[in-house]
Amino acid sequence: MYEDFISVTFGDLNRFLFLGLLAPKRTGFPYGRMLDHVWSQLKRTATPGACDKLRYGRSHDRYSLDIDLPDYVFERPTIRAMSDATNDLMTWPNDICSFNKEQADGDYSNLVFIVMEEKDLGLQDVIDYVITMLSDRVDEYITLKRSLPSFGSEVDRELARYLKALEQFVQGTVVWYYSPRQSY
Repeated sequence: MYEDFISVTFGDLNRFLFLGLLAPKRTGFPYGRMLDHVWSQLKRTATPGACDKLRYGRSHDRYSLDIDLPDYVFERPTIRAMSDATNDLMTWPNDICSFNKEQADGDYSNLVFIVMEEKDLGLQDVIDYVITMLSDRVDEYITLKRSLPSFGSEVDRELARYLKALEQFVQGTVVWYYSPRQSY
C-alpha cells in the first residue's frame, strides 16, 4: 500500500523539508514516524548553516573536486536520478550495518526497520529485500549511465570525472561501513 514511500530519496526528503511540506504529526505509519523523528532531531540540533548544507550539499561535491560542469547538466533528469541513486547506494548499506544498534537505541530512522514494518518481514527476509533494492539501484544507475546524451567533448570529460567520483564515493563509503573501526 505504501510502496511509493519506501523509494523516497534523500532529494525527495530535501524537497519536503525545504518546501515546507514536512511537519508530520505522530502517525501509525512507520515512514511518517521516521520522518517525524528526523525532522524533530534536525530542528533540535541544527546549526544555522545546517539547512543550507542539506539543501545545497550536492552541488558542493562538484566544487570540492574542482569539476567544472554547467548547471544545465545537473538539471537533467538523468543526472539527478544518477545522483539520487548514488546517495541511496551510500546510505542504504549503512542502514543494514547499523540496524541492530539503532533498533536497540530506539532509533527508527532506518530503512531496514521501515521495510520490515511495511512489508511485515522477518530480519533475514528484510535484509534480503533491502539487498535486492540495492542491486536494483545499481542496475538503474548503470542503465541511466548508458542512456546519457553527449554534451560535447569537454563537458563529457568533466561529466565522466564527476561520475567516477560519485562511484568512488559509493565504493569508499561501503568499504568504510565494513571497516574494523566501526562500532555498530
